[in-house]
Amino acid sequence: MREYKLIQQAIDHFKLNLSGLTVLTEAANGNYKWGPIIAAKAGAKVIAFAKSSRFGSIRNIKSDTNLLAKKLKLTKGINLVSSLNADILKSADIITNSGFLRPLNRSKLKHFKETAVIPLMWETWEYRKSELDLAFCHKRRIPVLGTNESYRYLNTISYLGPVVKKLLLENNLEVFKCTFGIVGEGQFAEAISKSLKSDGANCFNVTNFRGEDKQILQECDALILADHESNTRYIGSKSRITSKEIKSINKDLIIIHVSGNVDPKDLRANGLKYYPKQIAQPFNMSVTTDYAGPKPQIDLFTAGLKVAELLVRPRIKGLSYEKSISVALKNNLCQDFSKSQKKLYFS
Repeated sequence: MREYKLIQQAIDHFKLNLSGLTVLTEAANGNYKWGPIIAAKAGAKVIAFAKSSRFGSIRNIKSDTNLLAKKLKLTKGINLVSSLNADILKSADIITNSGFLRPLNRSKLKHFKETAVIPLMWETWEYRKSELDLAFCHKRRIPVLGTNESYRYLNTISYLGPVVKKLLLENNLEVFKCTFGIVGEGQFAEAISKSLKSDGANCFNVTNFRGEDKQILQECDALILADHESNTRYIGSKSRITSKEIKSINKDLIIIHVSGNVDPKDLRANGLKYYPKQIAQPFNMSVTTDYAGPKPQIDLFTAGLKVAELLVRPRIKGLSYEKSISVALKNNLCQDFSKSQKKLYFS
């Protein structure tokens, strides 16, 4: 199975060694199912929290995880649980900021051991207050660092192009010689535009939907929403443009949503086609890079665990909260919060 090889390659590259450590993470499905497997393969004792979601039932998640663990002879290293209590939270050296464990709030954080650490598993600029109480972490001296996704082995953002191309092809759009409006500000929009242009597409930045932008809409085969950095309301009532207006300009236009503030109710009310059908809230992604395949998620999760290892080893040796962070940050895989974020969230 290709995924097994990818996991071993990632562990070898990052020299991930979690022996003697307990990792609390989620047991999930899709390409997120590899989290407990990676941690156990790297030598950790793993507690994997599972629950049902729109992506799958707890029964299937547990069954799939057990099957993978059995195939890789990791069953002794993975303990699947369906509830969290103080004893479980106290036992973990590393707690991943994973979907089913969120929110990591005071009611959970108060039980963490003194030397516990939390890796974000993504970059610090993507931090969402609703998922993790940074102020309480700082107060309790629980180190939290992000993962530098621009690290040469990861380069996660480069997978956004293949993700969007896959979405377009699934909607009968050939990419080559197609015309796309890229809606958004920041690195997501830039990376997607660059990738599509390399495959012969015509790409235009569309943001205010006035004047020249309306002309571009007439020519577009699709609008691609790709804004992960702002809360700008692009499509919907009290937005830069309504679905009704878009439909009056180009009734055949399809909206491809990666990330960004749009109103799906407005899209549905006016019969505007959009994909995928589950549109994420602002600062969340409707499709993540794992949609392109397992490698980006396997590599990123392994990198996040390495960030945690770099943090937790100094803590266990007795180094202070500040010194442990300082030591970890010597490795450019680890990413600190900005001064403005610390001012805003650490107090």
